Amino acid sequence: MIGGAEVCSKFLAEGLANNFEVHVITPNLDNNKNDLEIKGNLYIHRYKSPTRRKILAKGRAVSQQMQAKESKTVSLFHKMIHSVYKEYSAKDLARAFKKINHKEKFDIVHANNVEPTMALKYIPNRITKTVHLRDYHVFGHMFMADSYIAINKRMEIMAKEHGLKNVWLIHDPIEDYKISELTKEEARKLLNLYYNNICLFVGHFMWQTDPSIMLEMAKEMPDIDFVLCGDGPIKLNTKLKNVHFKGKIASDEISAYYKAADLFFYPSVVDMGYGLTVIESLANGTPVIAYDKEGIDEIIKKDVNGFITTQEKIIEDVKVLFKNKKLLEIMGKNAEMLDGFKKDEVLAQVKNFFTIVAT
Repeated sequence: MIGGAEVCSKFLAEGLANNFEVHVITPNLDNNKNDLEIKGNLYIHRYKSPTRRKILAKGRAVSQQMQAKESKTVSLFHKMIHSVYKEYSAKDLARAFKKINHKEKFDIVHANNVEPTMALKYIPNRITKTVHLRDYHVFGHMFMADSYIAINKRMEIMAKEHGLKNVWLIHDPIEDYKISELTKEEARKLLNLYYNNICLFVGHFMWQTDPSIMLEMAKEMPDIDFVLCGDGPIKLNTKLKNVHFKGKIASDEISAYYKAADLFFYPSVVDMGYGLTVIESLANGTPVIAYDKEGIDEIIKKDVNGFITTQEKIIEDVKVLFKNKKLLEIMGKNAEMLDGFKKDEVLAQVKNFFTIVAT
C-alpha cells in the first residue's frame, strides 16, 4: 500500500538528486536479488531480503487485521509479532546499509520512517544521522540523531517535548499534478459526477481513517452524494444510491475529484496531524471537515477554509454546511491560499536543511 510517506520519499529523493548524490536503500520485495537502478544522481539500491519477503507475503492477512481494527482490539500475540518484525526489519536494513556504505562512503544517512529510524542504532556514529518525523508513534522507537524534520507543528512540539534538538519544521509538499486547472463544472463533467452536492473521501479504509460514518450520513442526507476513492482492509458495502465507491484512483486523476467536490471529509480518529489529502483538497479550493484532533487546527481554520467537528456531531455539522452552500463557496476560495506547501518551497527548505547538516 502506497501512502503519503512513500509519495513524499519519492519526491524528495528525485528533487534532492538535482543538487546531491542521493542513494535510496530499500528491500527488494519482487525477487531475491540485489538490484541497482541509476537515474542520474539518484541510485536506488534494492537489497535481497528473502525472510522479509516471505513474512510480508504470508503476513498480509495479519497486517490487514491490524489496520482494520482499532489497535486495542488486536491480539497481544499479533502486536508482539509485529514488534519482532519491525526490529528484524531495522537490523536487516542496517546490514544492507553497512555493505553498501563500505563502497559508497556516505556523508549523511536520512531515516524516513519508523523502521529506518530504528535502524540508526545499528549504524556507526561517525555518519551524520537525520530523521523525518512523520508518525507520532516514532517516538516510541526513537534513536537520537543529529537533526530532524517535523512535518507539522504538532510533530515539532512533540519532538522538543521528547528532548530532541535541531528540529526543523518543513511541511510535506503538494505536487503540481495534484492541483487541477479545471473548474468544478468541468471536473464533474469529466468524471461523470452529475450531482448537486458532493462530499468526498480519499484515502485508505482502515481504523485510523475509517470513512464508514459516511454511510450513516448518506442515510440521513439523501440529497447529498458521497464519493469514496480508495480501498483497504475495512470492507464497506451499501445499496444506497447516493454512495459511490470509485476504488483506487490514478495519481494524475485524483485532482479532478478534489476539484469536483463541495466538501472533503478527513475522518482521522487518531492524533496524527493531517495527511497529504487534506492539503491537496485545500489547494484545489475544496474546504475540509475533520475531527477535532490535536494538530489539525494548524491547517484547518474553522469557518475560514474548513470545519472542525467531533465524531458525535459530524452528521449534524455536514447537514448544516450543505444547507449553507454560500459558506462552502467562501471557504473554498479561502482554502486555495496555502503558504509553505508548494513543492518548490518545500524542496528549497529541504535542500537548505541538508546543506547545513552536511557542513
